[in-house]
Amino acid sequence: MKELKFKEYDRGNVRAYFTHDKQLFCIQPNYTVELLVCSRDGEPSHQVENCVGYSFVNMPPDGDSWSWIEILQYFSRYESGGDLMRRMNELFDLAEAA
Repeated sequence: MKELKFKEYDRGNVRAYFTHDKQLFCIQPNYTVELLVCSRDGEPSHQVENCVGYSFVNMPPDGDSWSWIEILQYFSRYESGGDLMRRMNELFDLAEAA
């Protein structure tokens, strides 16, 4: 299992950043929620195809660990881009406010 540690949230780009070793990843809503590999400056480069082997640690608001399935379940009721963005802001703005 590859653990991605929550790093920060970029509200302007609606991206939640995570790190694993020296690699940067982000979750960003498009028409669905996608896990993307990012460059060092935070720009997405490509989508991770098989996310089942990933866990997300230090998730807001309590520092819990989530599986990719739990991430998908959290967003499952939100199908349009605007709703996904709102849901991202609701979850990750909690970390910025803390």
